[in-house]
Amino acid sequence: MSFGDELFERIGTCGNEAWIDRLQNFLKQVPPAVDDIRNGRGAIRSHGWVLTFEILPRTGAGIPEDIVLQRATGDAAASMPFSLDPQGETLDSVVTKLTDNIARGSPSAIAAGDRRVSFFLENARVIELTFNEGMEGFSRILMARLGSSISALYEEAKGRPP
Repeated sequence: MSFGDELFERIGTCGNEAWIDRLQNFLKQVPPAVDDIRNGRGAIRSHGWVLTFEILPRTGAGIPEDIVLQRATGDAAASMPFSLDPQGETLDSVVTKLTDNIARGSPSAIAAGDRRVSFFLENARVIELTFNEGMEGFSRILMARLGSSISALYEEAKGRPP
């Protein structure tokens, strides 16, 4: 499993304490301090990715189980999920790998210079690619989970042991 695949699986989930330890070892740096995340958002820039974290609003001390990976934004150098190739993908090839449930990417949007295309996947996850001019290859990937606020994740996690 590539690092990009691992990120995709963790987007919008909590209860990631063991994964956060592995992430820290992989990135060779400490994830944002819990206090920094509690006071807003924390972000890590490494290996072509910007990883944005938030913390669930539990009472008591923040713990790694409460940290949520909100989104991951990568450039063409990042390890990609689903074996995506930032140099050679086209809209058709990405549809084949991901889904045909997309937003944007119409001929009129592309002609107007908007080369962003969102691919809606299972569990309310989305991958948005910004294609290069000519719609071959892409320069940016954004992975996020739609429709789940931090409050909803907290409610989902309350049934789990801390």
